[in-house]
Amino acid sequence: MRPALVVLLLVACAPAGAAEISRCVLQVGGATYIDGPCEYSAFDDANFQISGKDYFAYVYPNNEPVMGYWNGDPQATHAHDPLGELHRDGACWLNDQAKVCAYR
Repeated sequence: MRPALVVLLLVACAPAGAAEISRCVLQVGGATYIDGPCEYSAFDDANFQISGKDYFAYVYPNNEPVMGYWNGDPQATHAHDPLGELHRDGACWLNDQAKVCAYR
């Protein structure tokens, strides 16, 4: 009987939604909460999250209408506060009250 040859192949890949460093902007109600380096995570072809030190936001371009949400309170662990319906302008999604940008 011949000894069996076993080959173990491990492939390291970034999982969907893995964060990458990006330059981001998060403005709500005229105040700026993120302006500079942040973590950018894509969940599929369009939906994404940006995360700064204390604040984060989600944008859902795959939905109609496109909606955004953010944590609003630096202690919050969920993006419960709506940013409203957003429209795209280059690397940004915005409306009269909010702006979410991710320059990848």
